[in-house]
This record gives sequence, structure tokens and C-alpha cells, in this order.
Amino acid sequence: MKNRKNPLIVQDNCHGKLFFRWLFIILYIFYFILVVLMTLQDISNIGNLSPNDKDGTMTDIVLLILFSLFIFGRLLNKSARNSMIVMKHICSYDEVYEMVENQVFREVKDVGYDEIYESDLWLKLDGEFVPKNFIVSAYYISKMRGNHVVCIVLINGRECFYNSGIHMENLKNTLKKFNEMIKHGDFEHVNFWGNDNWTGGKTRKIVKERYEKYLSEGHTIQELVNNYVEFTQGILIKIDKE
Repeated sequence: MKNRKNPLIVQDNCHGKLFFRWLFIILYIFYFILVVLMTLQDISNIGNLSPNDKDGTMTDIVLLILFSLFIFGRLLNKSARNSMIVMKHICSYDEVYEMVENQVFREVKDVGYDEIYESDLWLKLDGEFVPKNFIVSAYYISKMRGNHVVCIVLINGRECFYNSGIHMENLKNTLKKFNEMIKHGDFEHVNFWGNDNWTGGKTRKIVKERYEKYLSEGHTIQELVNNYVEFTQGILIKIDKE
């Protein structure tokens, strides 16, 4: 593995959550030291235990240390894993890093609850990297307590999600921003995309088929990210006619 910065802390691409993550890691280090000290104390008293108690104590000590190391490792890599939720189904960590490391991200203002950062080719939605050219459209659903979640339709048939909060005005602003940032997408007919049997759902299947055919012809993900192929040409316009 190359010695690289985590893509979440690429220049102009970091925010306050990073501070709390490292604070939690530091606190966990102190916790782990405490576990080690307690383990050493148990080992020093192990001579006074019966053979069965010794076996049980040693098993507990080993499991506790292994579990602590596992959790600590996941904490160190938490940002990397979270930032790849969308792309991990498509390409490797290194490939994504190559594509985002030189991107300059700017914070998008006047949107919903979660943060959005934008570069020329990518969006970072609450820490998750998504290529702009993979976004086809979006629709929204309302969850408990009136919270609005934007379901973003991707070119490979999958979806990613953005929390716009409880205010309808924030939801409208978010969809408006998507319309400005994703010039090739359709954000005018959001109600058509929430069901596979509706026009938008059928269109999504056609786009996915084109995506799979394009890759099968030897093209790469990086080509799609860097130079948008007009998969939706002649497709999205159908929604206007129905």
C-alpha cells in the first residue's frame, strides 16, 4: 500500500468531523493502555487461580486484546471506508484516490442538513465521494419526524443518499443545487424516479444497461468520470412526453 493521505483530508476537503474522529481515537488509545494494565495485573495474579480459572482468564485476556486491536484498526480507517461507500462496488481504493487526490473541493452553501463539497468532477456528500457523471437524477422520501432524504439515482443502477433535514425549503434548495451542478441530469421530474414501474424507473434500467455495455466494450471507470459519455441522450426527454 502506498503511503498516502486519507482522501477525506485531501487539501480543501476536510471539515470539523475529522477533529472528533481523532479525538475519539486518542481516547481509545488511553482505553487500550488501561486494558493492557488490567491484563498485566490479572496475569500477575494468575498463579493463585485454579487450572480451570486460569484457562478461562487467559482466553478472556486474548479475546479482549484482539477485539481492542480490531476496533482500533477500524477507527483508524473509518474515514477511508465511509468515503468509499459508493465507489467500493465499482473500483478499488487506490483507483478512487488517483481520481480525487488532485481535485479541489469547495463547500456548497444553502443546501440541506449534511455537508456537500464540490469539485469539477466529484461531489462529496457527507463524506462520500460520488462522480458527478454517475448521477442521473434524484427523488426524495420522508422518514420519521418529517426528515427528507434525497435518493440519488446513479448510472450503474444503484443509489446513494443525502439527508436534507426536516425543512421543505432546504429540500428544494438541495434539488436546485443538484440541478445546477449536474447539467446532464434530470432534477425537474423527481416524482418519476421512485418506482421501478414508473417512467423514471424504466429509464434507470435503460441507463444501467448502457453503462454495463459501455464497460464490456473495454472502456474504463476513469473515462466515465473524466469525460462524460451521453448515456442519457434521447432517454431523459421521454419523461417530458409522458
